[in-house]
Amino acid sequence: MDRNGATRPRRRRMPWFALVAIAPSVLIVCLFTLLPLAWAVRTSFERNNGVRARWVGLENYTRLLGDRQFWDILLNNVIFLLAVPAVLTLALIAAALIYEQVPGHRIFRIVLFVPTIVSTVVVGILFRAFFALDGPVNRLVELFGAAPVNWLGEGSTAMLVIISALVWGGFGYGMVVLLAGMSSIDPSLHEAAKIDGARWSQRVRLITLPLIARPIRFVSVLNVSYTFTSLFGYIFVMTSGGPGFETTTLDYFVYNRAFVASQFGMASALALILLLIVLALTLIQFRVTRVDDGAERA
Repeated sequence: MDRNGATRPRRRRMPWFALVAIAPSVLIVCLFTLLPLAWAVRTSFERNNGVRARWVGLENYTRLLGDRQFWDILLNNVIFLLAVPAVLTLALIAAALIYEQVPGHRIFRIVLFVPTIVSTVVVGILFRAFFALDGPVNRLVELFGAAPVNWLGEGSTAMLVIISALVWGGFGYGMVVLLAGMSSIDPSLHEAAKIDGARWSQRVRLITLPLIARPIRFVSVLNVSYTFTSLFGYIFVMTSGGPGFETTTLDYFVYNRAFVASQFGMASALALILLLIVLALTLIQFRVTRVDDGAERA
């Protein structure tokens, strides 16, 4: 009770068994996330070859930001962002068709989701085989009387192949997320639109899209982050960053600096810059989302 005789609300204490229950998760996060992150931050200020380390301050960062190769590789990641609208478009079309229960929609839902559960290495090997000089794609090109194309030997065509692999391997997950969002829409809205004579494309544009704005944004944010942090498997298997550095991405460049050139300090600095880039892009997308939400409420 306080001085005026009023009863103070009791503070609810977390039960001891709840603390015990979350302790393993906290320990795992500390061991496999926070400690490696702290080690990477410290290493980024060193010239470290894995055997000897010497403190150099911000030298690794200044060298990276002043290196034209870094900016060229960053541009490669930006080009790979072309896969994001393609993933969103295909995922939306597939989800809308399955939601409308077109003939065979149950089979299509399974078949279109299968690439998502296949590892990036398998997808990369598959596309490398398809677009090889003697692969099925060049056989088809020869049927039309054209010369075989060295798809993975030229930077521009290799980019297209990798983007195709990204889209094929990633739109199935987006389809499932968008389909889940569509399942929460009141069916009476579509029925009323059908009675009013609205075509399928009109129902998708005027009813479905506005009501699944949040799942669309989630898929967009997820794919942008994926494009900057998870292309290593594709690049390693399909092109090894070549020709030259024309298909090298930032995550593959981190691997190259660390385990090929043994420049662990430079690799750590590059990894932290990559982390900041992803965080900045995520915050920008959330900021845009917040503005759009306000406009919708208005």
